[in-house]
Amino acid sequence: MQARQMTPFEIYADFAADRCRRPLDGFTLESGPHLTRYTALRPDMEGFVTFASLPGGEELAQIRAQPSHFAALAQRFEWKVYALDQPAGLRGLLEAEGFCAGPDEGFMVFPIDPQFVAPTISAAAVSVRRVVDIAGLRDIVAIQEQVWQQPFPWLLDQLTDTLAQQSDQFALYCAYHGARPVGSGWLDLPPGSRYAELHGGAVLPEMRQQGIYARLFDARLAHAAQRGIPFFAVDASPMSRPILERRGFVHVCNTYPMRKPT
Repeated sequence: MQARQMTPFEIYADFAADRCRRPLDGFTLESGPHLTRYTALRPDMEGFVTFASLPGGEELAQIRAQPSHFAALAQRFEWKVYALDQPAGLRGLLEAEGFCAGPDEGFMVFPIDPQFVAPTISAAAVSVRRVVDIAGLRDIVAIQEQVWQQPFPWLLDQLTDTLAQQSDQFALYCAYHGARPVGSGWLDLPPGSRYAELHGGAVLPEMRQQGIYARLFDARLAHAAQRGIPFFAVDASPMSRPILERRGFVHVCNTYPMRKPT
């Protein structure tokens, strides 16, 4: 079934079922009937909880069990709330227990045309290249830090490890204006999944409105189409959402990263 023929809750439920079966390197996965929990195996990583469907009358017990689980391991964690989680007032319940919400994003999906091929642009000042080496990874990290105006000291190691260990499940792209890196974006292709995930889509402010974001998107779209993936999934910032909607993405619901202050 195509995304445009599904209700938002049907898309959310399909995505949740898909992701609840997905192990992640570096985490222990516990996928129960009421939520999915990933516990980090390394002390420099954080765990997370997501896809909640808490039974009536047990909401507070389930909520309070999560900080207890991670505190026993001296591990920080994030509770990623989808607006379609159950109960409908989950965010409010978490806030009452001391959780604080970070900036909201929009969970969006895109049905992929299996015949899509990225258009060829001749004599363009900007080139989009797939990144396969450490120099390209450093370019991507530099772009992310400039766009978000903050350091990401962990990002280079994470991208390097993922590229080395999961090269067939991961594709990174960088846009260059001459030799200068000006945009980035990468793609997760979980094995056996119906959803490829877009991450890191960013263009330097002074280089926007030149079609660079669209070209980075097209490069990843062509990659996913070649792999036979039926859907893109993305958590879009408020800045990215209207761009993605113009491309044909369907907004499913908002998401909220929630944490307890240390």
